[in-house]
Formats: sequence, structure tokens, C-alpha cells
Amino acid sequence: MDTALSYAYFDHLTDAVMILASDRRLVYLNQSASDIPREDLSAIFEAAEKQNICELTLSTRSWLLYSYPQDDTIIIICKAELGLDQRVQRVKAEFSCQVQNGVEAPEAAARLLYRELGWKWIAVAHYLDDERFEIDAFLEEGALYGPIILDIADTPCEVVRDAQNFVYLNNVGKRFKAAGELGAQNYAGLVYRAPCGKEIGHIYMLHDSEDVDISATSSIMGVLCTELGIFLELENAKQELVTSREMSLTDPLTGIGNRRSFDADFPMRLEDIKQSDGDCAIVFLDLDGFKMLNDKHGHEVGDRALIRIAEKASELCSSDCKIYRYGGDEFVILSSRPARWRGKMLNDMRSMLQDHLIHAGFDCLGVSLGAATYREAGGDKEQMLRLADERMYEDKRQRKEAEQVV
Repeated sequence: MDTALSYAYFDHLTDAVMILASDRRLVYLNQSASDIPREDLSAIFEAAEKQNICELTLSTRSWLLYSYPQDDTIIIICKAELGLDQRVQRVKAEFSCQVQNGVEAPEAAARLLYRELGWKWIAVAHYLDDERFEIDAFLEEGALYGPIILDIADTPCEVVRDAQNFVYLNNVGKRFKAAGELGAQNYAGLVYRAPCGKEIGHIYMLHDSEDVDISATSSIMGVLCTELGIFLELENAKQELVTSREMSLTDPLTGIGNRRSFDADFPMRLEDIKQSDGDCAIVFLDLDGFKMLNDKHGHEVGDRALIRIAEKASELCSSDCKIYRYGGDEFVILSSRPARWRGKMLNDMRSMLQDHLIHAGFDCLGVSLGAATYREAGGDKEQMLRLADERMYEDKRQRKEAEQVV
């Protein structure tokens, strides 16, 4: 950013902003920063040179300092320190904003905890079973790692799970081997739940310093556990709705779309055709002799035949087609390339499907096809369906007569 533009931007911030040269010479401060007493500026400069993020209590107020080293300057932004209740509300709002913008919920929670509390190791995990948990987001001094699967037994996490409330442990490195290997001194953890009370997982943090704010840790971890549980429960509910809808549009036997799916897709395809002045085709497919097969060999054999024909027809359909089980032994194909469903191409598909059935041991079955296009039906949906259906039954009749002649 251009220096003049940067200054113009900083001038409008309510946060105090100052820029130091490499020799600690003050080269810029905005209006908010000019209100800070001179005796406090040196303490701010010294703190900013040591840490990128820190809290500092001075003669007039408490500040949260962020420093951004550049090539030959340091930009320092000082935010007036909020009370704990204000911080909790800010974290709650920022978590909601981040997940709405696409940040994974565990990562958002972990990063907010790191920013607000500064613990060295932060993990957001969900339970796999009674013995293991999986870390979805793990921060070590701000660097993100994961996923990681760990055993619960003989860890501080076991204490958290059993306690069911906020847990703070000091001298944790002496009590638990894994924490000791990290060099951790303190541990804080809390279970997060769905709104119904079901345990989902837990958040835990480790630090190698005794300088921690237990009250802030408990409050901020608590609000994030609540928000995380609510969010994940809502996401699960959304996924269940999607799965339920997909199942309602899928034929459970063959795995292809069902009639409800066709009834939903067909009007949308016709609307696209109207807007693009294009064309489309539908093809009805019916198995000849299917009732006899069912009666003679049972529904289990009939189901296998339906699965085989659905698999082969799906294989023969290119990306411009979609096949549905319309009902019983009748299928329908919806295609945006009507030319491929005329004359020889239609006969070729019938032959390939017939050969597939023979090789699968269903030589008693035949295949009847009938196609119609949107244009030849005069743009009438019902007429298009009627034409395809009539042509399928005409194909069935002609083939039956030919077999009788033979």
C-alpha cells in the first residue's frame, strides 16, 4: 500500500496506530495514538519489539498490542483492552462470522483461543469412541496441524471427559508423560456438547508458562464450546436433510434416480431448453418378459435383472444423459443430445443391453425402447412423454410379432 494511502487509512481508525523506524524513531501516529501519554509510548515500543501480540497495562488503560514488522519499520496497532464480558461477546460474534465465511469450525475456535489467550498448544477434538479422540485442529504457537488420532487413557483429556466441566491442571508435565514431553506446565480443557446434551468432543490447551488468566480461559473456552456444539449440531442436521433428500430421490434397489427425481429434473431441463432454444430427448426402456421371470424364479432373481440393466444402461449413457427407474421394470433416460437417440443408435443400444442380459443369464428377457424429442412434441411436456411411451410399446409390439413369425 502507498505510504500516503496507509496514513489516510490509519487516520480513520479508532485504534491507536503508530509506526516506528528501525532506530525506534516515531515516524507516524494517528489521532488515537496521539492521546497516549508520552511516558507510556516507550513501554509500548519495547513490548512491540519483543512480541507480535501482547497485553500491556499502562498508566491510563490496558491495551492489546499487535506489531507487524516491515522491511525497515514496525507498525504497532493498540486496541483498548476490553472487559472479559466484552471479549466473550466479541469471540462469539467472530466465531459465527468466520464459519459463515467458510473457515472450518474447529480451526476458527482454535485460532480465536490462540489470539485471545496465547496458550502455546491448542486442540479442538471430537470423540471417536470411549477410548480415542481425533484432533480436528491443532495449533502450536499459531501453526495449524491435524488431523491426529490419540488415545484418551492416561492423558489430561481423560480427566476432562470424566469431569464434565472446565478443568485446569498445573504441573501437568509431571503428572502426564505426553504433556511432560512437550514441556507443558498447565492444562485447561472443556467438553463441548450438542444442544441436546450429547457429548461431541472437547477443547484443550497446554502452556509452558505459569502466566495464564484462568478466569478468561474458562469464559472464552466456555463460549466457544457452546458455539461449536450448536454449529456442529446444525451442520449435522443439514447433512441429514441432504442425505434424506438424496435417498428420497434415489431408487433403493438400483441406486439410480427414481421417478420423483425424474419429475424434479425434467421441468428444469425443459426450462433450460426454452432459454437456450435447444432440444432434449427422453427414452423409455422396458424389459420384455419380466413378469414371467418374476413369477417363475422369484423377486430376488427379478431384482438382480433390474440391477444389471440399470448398471449397463448407466454405463452406456454419456455425461449428457441421466437414467431413472420410472417404476417396476420401466426406466427413462433424459438426454440433452436428442440426435443420438434416433434410428441406428437406438437399435445399437438395444442390442448392447440385450447382449448384456444374455451374458448375465437373463436370456428370457428383451428390451423395448421408445424415444421422443422436445421439438417434435411441439414443446409440450405431456405430449413428449406420451410419444416416447407409445413408441416404446410399438417397438415391443413389432419385436413380439417378429418373434412369432420366426
